[in-house]
Parts: sequence; structure tokens; C-alpha cells
Amino acid sequence: MIGVATIRAGMTAARSAWAVAWAVVRDAVTGAAACVAAGLATGGMPAVVAAGVLAVGVTLSGCGPWWDAGRPLGPTAPPSDTSPAMARQLDRSDDLDPVPGLVASMSAREKSAQLLLIGFAGADVSPELRTLLEQGPVGGVILFDRNIRSGSDLVALTSLLQESARRGGSGIPLLVAIDQEGGPVRRIREGVPEVPAARTLGESASPDEARTLATESAKALLALGINTNLAPVADVVSDSTSFLYRRTYSGDPDVVSAYVAAVIEGQEAAGLVSVVKHFPGHGSAPGDSHAGAVWSEVGRGEFEEVHLRPFREAVTAGVPVVMLSHVVAPALGSEAPSSVSSEVVRLLRDDLGFAGVVLTDDMEMSGSAGAGNAAVAAVRAGVDMVLVGHSAREQSDALEALTLAAGMGSLSPSRLDEAVTRVLRLKIAFGLLPGAAF
Repeated sequence: MIGVATIRAGMTAARSAWAVAWAVVRDAVTGAAACVAAGLATGGMPAVVAAGVLAVGVTLSGCGPWWDAGRPLGPTAPPSDTSPAMARQLDRSDDLDPVPGLVASMSAREKSAQLLLIGFAGADVSPELRTLLEQGPVGGVILFDRNIRSGSDLVALTSLLQESARRGGSGIPLLVAIDQEGGPVRRIREGVPEVPAARTLGESASPDEARTLATESAKALLALGINTNLAPVADVVSDSTSFLYRRTYSGDPDVVSAYVAAVIEGQEAAGLVSVVKHFPGHGSAPGDSHAGAVWSEVGRGEFEEVHLRPFREAVTAGVPVVMLSHVVAPALGSEAPSSVSSEVVRLLRDDLGFAGVVLTDDMEMSGSAGAGNAAVAAVRAGVDMVLVGHSAREQSDALEALTLAAGMGSLSPSRLDEAVTRVLRLKIAFGLLPGAAF
């Protein structure tokens, strides 16, 4: 076994360093609640949005961090039951539910922006990015190696990103996401646990150890202002030459299922959003969708017996977000990439019973179409969020295409509202809209 207790003990000093870094940045962040209130008073914002943004503004302002020191970001009230946070939000029907009123008050552009998860260049918030966030804001941002310098710089960056989003039209905080799978896919390497590759965990650690390590890693990420991890990988891969081999727990679906469930539970315990990927199973197809179109030749039976099983376990464990691959899977009734396939989304919703947020893999990968048309196709197919990880032009195209489609009626208002409702419920479930959790 890998000795998770040793890793956990080593985190004490690192957490202290991040606490000091946050204290410095917190004191530098402006935007107290009075300023927020004054801005809302002169901005002509609908009352229901103003009230919601003021609540967010008080929490996100310089009066205090949007997570409490020593406590990871999570639900703002004790859970009413033991079901996952997202499930509690999806089941709610109380009179204090803020989501219907908030959705009704948003413009088509504001709704469309909430459906985008975007990347950006550099370790600073450029004027162009700040403008995009303040006009939208988008639903979230994804951080890559290019965005990360030191720990204090990262805390400052995530704080500034949230501050810019708070000043935007709808004032809704961001999902701040990262690929922190472990092993070769780790964007942050200092001040967080050194998580081994999934294959190493699957071969030399127990699911319980993986769960504990996931919780410790989640706490460290939250302390840096990161609230979403694009992990775990639920693909079942036996081919040692596959680009996914080290990133997957095993070629045995039962083993993969156990570790996937454990990691999701561990991250949820800390209050971090888990994103399981790459549905319906990239391990069903040879090739790499980063480099071109990938087709799965396996039959429906193999999908059921092998590739879908870890995703079923993830849904049972309460995963709040599922990422769709770009794999084309004719056995599932689709000749389109899974990321824009209504058949694949229907399988996920109806067969697996998933009711959370459906996210695409990056629409700038070579296995996908142009981001503008692809974004509209994905949302029409039932997707809730679209990842556009690199090009500002592609991101702008996606936002404009979604807004135009909504305005012309080629993207139905009910589908747009359904998608943005799921995104908002996700944010409430994980404490990003304080005071609205239950």
C-alpha cells in the first residue's frame, strides 16, 4: 500500500503556507458588500437577481473569503439527509428555491454564457477575459499548466476571476476547474498531495486509501480557490499502449468501478465537484480523440458488460457532473460524436438515471467540430455545459452561436432553461451561491 497516512501528515505544512498566501491576497481583494449594494442600486438589475447577487457579493467580497479558513467550500447548511449534495438540489421544491426566479430574470446571452467552461492563456486575467467575465459571466473556467505559477499567484488568480464574474450581468460565481487526476495529469505540483497515477492506485492501493487521498487533495484544491476537478477517469483500458492506460485504474470494470466510486465520495466529502469522464467509455475505442475522430467498434453487449459499468457506479455514488467524450459509438445508436449525440445523452439520462450536469470534452480537440456549431448541437442534444479550452475566438463563436440560436428559436427556450437550471443547481449544491443551499 502507498501509505496515505504519510501523505496526509505531509500536508500540514503545505496547508499553513496556503493559509498565509490566502491571508495576503484576501486583504488585497476589494469589493466590500457596500460597494456591491451600491452597484446593484444603480444598475437597473431585476430585484430577484439583485438580492441573489448581493448575497453572493457579501460572501465573495473583501470582508471575507468565499470559503472559511480551515473549512473547505461546501454546502452552506447542514445536509438534511445523507444523499449527495446535487441530489438534494435536484429534489428540492420549496418556496425558497431561488433558481426559477433567477433563470427567469436572465437574458438569453447570460444563460448561454453559463453553459460555457473556458480556458485562457497566461497566469493573469487579461483585459479581454475580464470583459468576457463581466459581460457574461461564463459558467466556469478551466486552469492548465500555463495558468499556474506559485501558490500565492494561483490564489490571487482564482480570487480575481471570481471577483470579475461577480461584477458581471448575472453576478453568478464561477466553476473553477482543473485536471488533477494524478500521475502524468497534474496541473498543480506544489502544496497538494502527490497523487499517483490511477493505474498505480489500482495496482497498489485500496479504494479506501484512494478515497482518503481524494479528500486530502480536494481540500488542498479548495484552499487554492479551485472548486471542480475533472476526475476521476472511469474508462476501462487494457491496452498498455493506449494514451489513457496510466490514467485508468484497470482493465477490469469491477476494479475501475470501486476506485471511481471511492474518489467521487472522497471529493464530495470535502465539498469539491467531481467530473467523471469520458462517457460512454473512451476505452471502447482505439486512438486518441485529441488527434482525430475515434470510432468504437465494440457491440452493445460489451458496452453494457464493460464500459458503462463504472459510469453506473459513479451515478450511484452521486457524481454531479459527467463528461462526454468525442468517441463515435454506433452500437449505442449514434453516428455522431458522443459529445453532440442525443442518443448518448438519452442513454446517460434514461438508462443510467443521471440527473446532474452533462459536460462535453473540449470542443477544440481534433475529434470534434468547430466550437460554435458544436456548442449548439451539443446543447440541442441535451448537454448542459460545453468545454472550449483554448481559443478566445472559438469561445466567442460558441457564445454567439448559442445566443443566436436561442434568439431565433433553433435552440428551444425550454432546453436552454433546463441546461442553465442544472448549472445553477450544481453551484448551489456546492456552496457557490451561499445562503441558497437548502
